[in-house]
Amino acid sequence: MTAAVLAVLAGTLTNLAARPVSAAVPALREALSAAPSLQLPFPCGQQWRLDTWGHAPALDMVKEPDQQGTDGATLIAPAAGTVNKSYYHQNAGNVIQINHGGGWFTTYLHLQSRAVNVGAKVEMGTFIGRVGHTGPTSNNVPHVHFELGYDADGNGEASWGYEGAERVRPTFNGVTYGTANSQTYRNVTSHNCGGANLGVLDFYLSDDQGSTVATRPVFAYGNSPMVPITGDWDGDGKDTVSTYDPTTGRFFISNDPATGQAQYTFMYGDPNAVPFVGDWDGDGKDNIGVRMGNTFFMRTSPVTTATETTRSVAYGDTGNLPVIGDWDGDGKDSQGIAR
Repeated sequence: MTAAVLAVLAGTLTNLAARPVSAAVPALREALSAAPSLQLPFPCGQQWRLDTWGHAPALDMVKEPDQQGTDGATLIAPAAGTVNKSYYHQNAGNVIQINHGGGWFTTYLHLQSRAVNVGAKVEMGTFIGRVGHTGPTSNNVPHVHFELGYDADGNGEASWGYEGAERVRPTFNGVTYGTANSQTYRNVTSHNCGGANLGVLDFYLSDDQGSTVATRPVFAYGNSPMVPITGDWDGDGKDTVSTYDPTTGRFFISNDPATGQAQYTFMYGDPNAVPFVGDWDGDGKDNIGVRMGNTFFMRTSPVTTATETTRSVAYGDTGNLPVIGDWDGDGKDSQGIAR
């Protein structure tokens, strides 16, 4: 990210109308109930930069590295709750606020789009919108302005966007951020891999073809409705588990899924496409693909890179089941269908 862009971003929210500061708010904050357990509001494994600029404890968030992929990025709920605000604000653009119970709220500004309406129930990991740069106080820089708030005056919402608002320091995955102005946190990894109500995917793997039980420790990776996929992503001759999220069209690739964390995440194709895996060029490393309609789209750039190159071919009819294999033994996988 260039210094010029950072300087522009630092001006976020300075144009919001000033509001009176309640003298009771600081005192009430000293007696807050336990905050909800939050994760970053982004898909599992992504890394984001968090800045307080001059408005701590509020945070401006851009995607690492260098803001690439911030505009239009998937925004997900950091904890379970109920949407109590979803509207367009004349200064802050598209705004969502979630009530997490116990007086706690999270607020998101400058969104490209909103996917939830007032009254919607969300779980940790629920898709709620996309990051953008709406509203004049975004300074036309893609980012999400995030605030954790506590309803100190009991009016059923948390005020936001100005000095003295009911905002407090947020804690993500056990680490507290936003403790002072002019703080920058680099490469903060999202551990928002889904809550218990989403149905965590547990994997039971065996190295013994004759065994009736798992020979490896059971581990969790991803959550429903993600679709499990497997591949040799690094060419070491060993397959590892990864997942595809049909609700967002995003792949979560890992060479060490037992940690529960994705190493590479990217969107490919449309949501609800049919995912598949194969070694398209014979280099010993698997890659991913999706089938949309009757067309196979095979990603030819490595899963380790954000650069996307694709080979596509129309094959079969819509509704056929895709099958992938090395049919002639040349080390390269190719497409097939089952009817």
